[in-house]
Amino acid sequence: YFAVTLTEPEVRVELAATPRCAHHRFTFGDDATSGAITLDLAAALIEGRTEGATVVLEDGDLVVGRTHAYGGFDGRTGGNDVHFVMRFNRPWTGAGHWLNGEVPPGPGVLEFDHEGATQSCGIYFDFDLEEDPVVEARICLSIVSDDGARDAMDAELPQWDFEGTRAATEALWEADLGRIEVQGGTADEKVNFYTALYHVFQMPTVFMDVAGKYRGFDHEVHQADGWNYYTDFSLWDTYRTQHPL
Repeated sequence: YFAVTLTEPEVRVELAATPRCAHHRFTFGDDATSGAITLDLAAALIEGRTEGATVVLEDGDLVVGRTHAYGGFDGRTGGNDVHFVMRFNRPWTGAGHWLNGEVPPGPGVLEFDHEGATQSCGIYFDFDLEEDPVVEARICLSIVSDDGARDAMDAELPQWDFEGTRAATEALWEADLGRIEVQGGTADEKVNFYTALYHVFQMPTVFMDVAGKYRGFDHEVHQADGWNYYTDFSLWDTYRTQHPL
Protein backbone atom coordinates (compact mmCIF):
# COMPACT_ATOMS: atom_id res chain seq x y z
CA TYR A 1 0.00 0.00 0.00
CA PHE A 2 1.26 3.45 -0.90
CA ALA A 3 -0.35 6.81 -0.30
CA VAL A 4 0.55 10.43 -0.90
CA THR A 5 -1.36 13.71 -0.71
CA LEU A 6 -0.79 15.95 -3.71
CA THR A 7 -1.28 19.72 -3.63
CA GLU A 8 -2.53 22.26 -6.16
CA PRO A 9 -5.07 20.72 -6.46
CA GLU A 10 -5.39 18.68 -3.31
CA VAL A 11 -5.76 14.97 -4.14
CA ARG A 12 -5.20 12.00 -1.87
CA VAL A 13 -3.67 9.21 -4.00
CA GLU A 14 -3.74 5.61 -2.74
CA LEU A 15 -2.34 2.58 -4.52
CA ALA A 16 -2.62 -1.17 -3.93
CA ALA A 17 -1.48 -3.99 -6.19
CA THR A 18 -1.66 -7.61 -7.28
CA PRO A 19 1.06 -9.41 -9.30
CA ARG A 20 -0.21 -7.99 -12.62
CA CYS A 21 -2.67 -5.27 -11.64
CA ALA A 22 -2.96 -2.07 -9.64
CA HIS A 23 -5.91 -0.49 -7.86
CA HIS A 24 -5.81 3.31 -7.72
CA ARG A 25 -8.00 5.50 -5.50
CA PHE A 26 -8.08 9.28 -5.94
CA THR A 27 -9.88 11.42 -3.36
CA PHE A 28 -10.17 15.03 -4.48
CA GLY A 29 -10.44 17.97 -2.08
CA ASP A 30 -13.77 18.95 -0.55
CA ASP A 31 -14.07 22.07 -2.71
CA ALA A 32 -13.48 20.28 -6.01
CA THR A 33 -16.51 20.05 -8.32
CA SER A 34 -14.58 18.49 -11.20
CA GLY A 35 -11.24 16.78 -11.62
CA ALA A 36 -8.96 15.24 -14.20
CA ILE A 37 -6.79 12.15 -14.26
CA THR A 38 -4.03 11.80 -16.83
CA LEU A 39 -2.39 8.66 -18.20
CA ASP A 40 1.16 9.61 -19.21
CA LEU A 41 2.18 7.03 -21.81
CA ALA A 42 5.71 8.44 -22.09
CA ALA A 43 6.58 8.00 -18.40
CA ALA A 44 9.73 5.87 -18.08
CA LEU A 45 12.80 5.34 -15.95
CA ILE A 46 16.02 7.19 -16.83
CA GLU A 47 16.75 6.43 -20.51
CA GLY A 48 13.45 4.66 -21.19
CA ARG A 49 11.03 5.99 -23.77
CA THR A 50 7.82 5.22 -25.64
CA GLU A 51 8.24 4.49 -29.34
CA GLY A 52 4.64 3.77 -30.24
CA ALA A 53 1.20 3.55 -28.73
CA THR A 54 -2.37 2.61 -29.54
CA VAL A 55 -5.12 3.54 -27.09
CA VAL A 56 -8.87 3.09 -27.57
CA LEU A 57 -11.60 4.35 -25.25
CA GLU A 58 -14.46 1.90 -24.79
CA ASP A 59 -17.82 1.98 -22.98
CA GLY A 60 -17.26 5.33 -21.29
CA ASP A 61 -15.25 3.82 -18.42
CA LEU A 62 -12.83 1.36 -20.09
CA VAL A 63 -9.48 2.05 -21.77
CA VAL A 64 -7.62 -0.58 -23.82
CA GLY A 65 -4.20 0.01 -25.29
CA ARG A 66 -0.54 -0.80 -25.67
CA THR A 67 2.69 1.13 -25.59
CA HIS A 68 5.99 0.11 -27.14
CA ALA A 69 8.34 0.55 -24.20
CA TYR A 70 12.02 0.94 -24.95
CA GLY A 71 14.29 0.67 -21.92
CA GLY A 72 17.85 1.82 -21.48
CA PHE A 73 19.15 -1.71 -22.15
CA ASP A 74 16.85 -2.64 -25.05
CA GLY A 75 19.42 -2.06 -27.78
CA ARG A 76 19.56 -5.74 -28.71
CA THR A 77 15.87 -6.56 -28.27
CA GLY A 78 14.14 -3.50 -29.71
CA GLY A 79 11.84 -3.00 -26.73
CA ASN A 80 8.52 -4.61 -25.89
CA ASP A 81 4.85 -3.92 -26.33
CA VAL A 82 3.14 -3.49 -22.96
CA HIS A 83 -0.60 -4.10 -23.22
CA PHE A 84 -3.01 -2.72 -20.63
CA VAL A 85 -6.64 -2.32 -19.71
CA MET A 86 -7.85 0.41 -17.37
CA ARG A 87 -11.37 0.63 -16.00
CA PHE A 88 -12.77 3.49 -13.93
CA ASN A 89 -15.49 3.03 -11.34
CA ARG A 90 -17.66 5.57 -13.14
CA PRO A 91 -17.96 7.03 -16.64
CA TRP A 92 -15.80 10.02 -17.46
CA THR A 93 -17.50 13.24 -18.56
CA GLY A 94 -14.84 14.06 -21.14
CA ALA A 95 -11.60 12.70 -22.52
CA GLY A 96 -8.82 13.67 -24.90
CA HIS A 97 -5.18 13.13 -25.68
CA TRP A 98 -1.92 14.96 -26.28
CA LEU A 99 0.99 14.17 -28.55
CA ASN A 100 4.27 16.10 -28.62
CA GLY A 101 2.83 19.11 -26.85
CA GLU A 102 -0.31 19.34 -28.98
CA VAL A 103 -3.86 18.64 -27.75
CA PRO A 104 -5.90 17.91 -30.88
CA PRO A 105 -9.70 17.81 -30.81
CA GLY A 106 -11.38 14.43 -30.85
CA PRO A 107 -12.67 11.61 -28.66
CA GLY A 108 -9.28 10.77 -27.17
CA VAL A 109 -8.27 7.85 -29.38
CA LEU A 110 -4.50 7.98 -29.72
CA GLU A 111 -2.35 6.08 -32.20
CA PHE A 112 1.18 6.69 -33.38
CA ASP A 113 4.23 4.71 -34.39
CA HIS A 114 7.42 6.73 -34.61
CA GLU A 115 10.37 4.46 -33.95
CA GLY A 116 13.46 6.07 -32.56
CA ALA A 117 11.91 9.25 -31.13
CA THR A 118 10.83 9.95 -27.57
CA GLN A 119 7.18 10.97 -27.61
CA SER A 120 5.29 13.24 -25.23
CA CYS A 121 1.93 11.53 -25.25
CA GLY A 122 -0.97 10.54 -23.09
CA ILE A 123 -4.69 10.47 -22.39
CA TYR A 124 -6.69 12.61 -19.97
CA PHE A 125 -10.10 12.01 -18.39
CA ASP A 126 -12.48 14.51 -16.81
CA PHE A 127 -14.82 13.58 -13.93
CA ASP A 128 -17.78 15.26 -12.25
CA LEU A 129 -17.13 15.37 -8.49
CA GLU A 130 -20.33 17.12 -7.38
CA GLU A 131 -21.83 13.96 -5.83
CA ASP A 132 -18.69 11.94 -5.06
CA PRO A 133 -15.07 13.18 -4.71
CA VAL A 134 -13.58 9.68 -5.06
CA VAL A 135 -12.52 8.19 -8.39
CA GLU A 136 -11.05 4.70 -8.61
CA ALA A 137 -9.25 2.88 -11.41
CA ARG A 138 -8.19 -0.72 -11.95
CA ILE A 139 -5.21 -1.21 -14.30
CA CYS A 140 -3.84 -4.56 -15.48
CA LEU A 141 -0.86 -5.40 -17.69
CA SER A 142 0.28 -8.04 -20.15
CA ILE A 143 3.44 -8.37 -22.17
CA VAL A 144 1.59 -10.60 -24.66
CA SER A 145 -1.79 -9.14 -25.68
CA ASP A 146 -4.82 -7.04 -24.78
CA ASP A 147 -6.67 -10.26 -23.96
CA GLY A 148 -3.91 -11.16 -21.51
CA ALA A 149 -4.46 -7.87 -19.70
CA ARG A 150 -8.23 -8.49 -19.63
CA ASP A 151 -7.62 -11.98 -18.23
CA ALA A 152 -5.43 -10.49 -15.50
CA MET A 153 -8.25 -8.17 -14.44
CA ASP A 154 -10.76 -11.03 -14.40
CA ALA A 155 -8.44 -13.21 -12.34
CA GLU A 156 -6.76 -10.77 -9.96
CA LEU A 157 -8.86 -7.62 -9.71
CA PRO A 158 -12.47 -8.41 -10.67
CA GLN A 159 -14.18 -6.22 -8.03
CA TRP A 160 -14.14 -2.70 -6.66
CA ASP A 161 -12.70 -3.62 -3.28
CA PHE A 162 -9.66 -1.46 -2.58
CA GLU A 163 -9.31 -2.46 1.06
CA GLY A 164 -9.69 -6.13 0.13
CA THR A 165 -6.90 -5.83 -2.44
CA ARG A 166 -4.72 -4.08 0.10
CA ALA A 167 -5.34 -6.73 2.78
CA ALA A 168 -4.70 -9.64 0.41
CA THR A 169 -1.40 -8.22 -0.79
CA GLU A 170 -0.35 -7.36 2.75
CA ALA A 171 -0.99 -11.00 3.70
CA LEU A 172 1.26 -12.18 0.85
CA TRP A 173 4.06 -9.90 2.02
CA GLU A 174 3.56 -10.98 5.61
CA ALA A 175 3.96 -14.63 4.58
CA ASP A 176 7.26 -13.88 2.82
CA LEU A 177 8.67 -11.57 5.50
CA GLY A 178 7.50 -13.95 8.23
CA ARG A 179 9.78 -16.72 7.00
CA ILE A 180 12.46 -15.35 9.31
CA GLU A 181 11.85 -14.22 12.89
CA VAL A 182 14.58 -12.25 14.64
CA GLN A 183 15.00 -11.68 18.36
CA GLY A 184 17.06 -9.18 20.31
CA GLY A 185 18.64 -6.05 18.92
CA THR A 186 17.16 -2.59 18.71
CA ALA A 187 14.01 -1.50 16.91
CA ASP A 188 16.15 0.23 14.27
CA GLU A 189 18.13 -2.95 13.68
CA LYS A 190 14.93 -4.91 13.15
CA VAL A 191 13.70 -2.27 10.71
CA ASN A 192 16.98 -2.56 8.80
CA PHE A 193 16.76 -6.34 8.71
CA TYR A 194 13.19 -6.58 7.45
CA THR A 195 13.75 -3.74 4.98
CA ALA A 196 16.64 -5.71 3.51
CA LEU A 197 14.49 -8.85 3.40
CA TYR A 198 11.75 -6.87 1.64
CA HIS A 199 14.25 -5.66 -0.97
CA VAL A 200 15.39 -9.23 -1.63
CA PHE A 201 11.83 -10.22 -2.58
CA GLN A 202 11.37 -7.31 -5.00
CA MET A 203 13.31 -9.01 -7.81
CA PRO A 204 13.06 -10.97 -9.99
CA THR A 205 9.50 -10.19 -11.16
CA VAL A 206 6.83 -12.31 -12.84
CA PHE A 207 6.77 -11.62 -16.58
CA MET A 208 3.95 -13.80 -17.88
CA ASP A 209 0.16 -13.85 -18.16
CA VAL A 210 -2.13 -15.61 -15.71
CA ALA A 211 -2.52 -18.43 -18.28
CA GLY A 212 1.26 -18.88 -18.53
CA LYS A 213 1.88 -17.16 -21.86
CA TYR A 214 4.99 -15.01 -22.12
CA ARG A 215 7.00 -13.27 -24.80
CA GLY A 216 10.63 -14.36 -24.99
CA PHE A 217 13.71 -12.51 -26.21
CA ASP A 218 12.88 -13.87 -29.67
CA HIS A 219 9.63 -11.81 -29.46
CA GLU A 220 7.64 -15.00 -29.93
CA VAL A 221 4.87 -16.08 -27.54
CA HIS A 222 5.69 -19.16 -25.46
CA GLN A 223 3.82 -21.18 -22.85
CA ALA A 224 4.96 -21.90 -19.30
CA ASP A 225 3.36 -25.00 -17.81
CA GLY A 226 3.83 -25.50 -14.09
CA TRP A 227 6.51 -22.84 -13.67
CA ASN A 228 6.86 -19.06 -13.69
CA TYR A 229 8.70 -16.94 -16.24
CA TYR A 230 10.62 -14.10 -14.57
CA THR A 231 12.57 -11.03 -15.61
CA ASP A 232 14.80 -8.47 -13.83
CA PHE A 233 17.67 -10.87 -13.14
CA SER A 234 20.07 -8.08 -12.30
CA LEU A 235 23.69 -9.09 -11.77
CA TRP A 236 24.97 -5.86 -10.23
CA ASP A 237 21.98 -4.53 -8.29
CA THR A 238 22.57 -7.24 -5.68
CA TYR A 239 24.17 -4.43 -3.68
CA ARG A 240 20.62 -3.16 -3.17
CA THR A 241 19.20 -6.54 -2.13
CA GLN A 242 21.29 -9.57 -1.25
CA HIS A 243 24.35 -7.69 0.03
CA PRO A 244 22.56 -5.59 2.68
CA LEU A 245 20.74 -8.70 3.93
